[in-house]
Amino acid sequence: MNWEALGALAELLGAVGVIVTLLYLASQIKQSFKDTRADALQQLSRDYANHTSTVMSDENVGAFIKGLTSYASLEPEERLKFDICAAGFVNLVENTIYHNEAGRLDEVLTMLEGYLGPRLFAYPGFREWWEQDEERGFADVTQEWVDRQITARESGARFWHYSD
Repeated sequence: MNWEALGALAELLGAVGVIVTLLYLASQIKQSFKDTRADALQQLSRDYANHTSTVMSDENVGAFIKGLTSYASLEPEERLKFDICAAGFVNLVENTIYHNEAGRLDEVLTMLEGYLGPRLFAYPGFREWWEQDEERGFADVTQEWVDRQITARESGARFWHYSD
């Protein structure tokens, strides 16, 4: 075997090595994306569970339900509790939108649009709270999303039924 043939063989082996390395890296990137997605979903699920526990605590649930019916009817202490619960929910929506825009968790945003969000946004008290102030402190994309959900759900199903 001459030097030219040996050089060609070395180049071929090098090319095969590069291809194998690229395939390995591609599989690692794919796995890393899956791990990142799973971590994000787990953290978001934990955040929603924690928020639900806060809202449904004996300390907050009465004010929250009363506020959903009529935000204007709340006493100052109840209003603060409602504000914290409602803002916490919108913060979770904002985090979900962020993950959706990053290419992760699109099914969570779909779940919000199809189930939880519409039921909450259908309440007049939530709409009163949302519309009370243009300077909400949320990202524009979040505000636009919530505005669309409220508009689409003005007479939608509610978690707790009451007489209008």
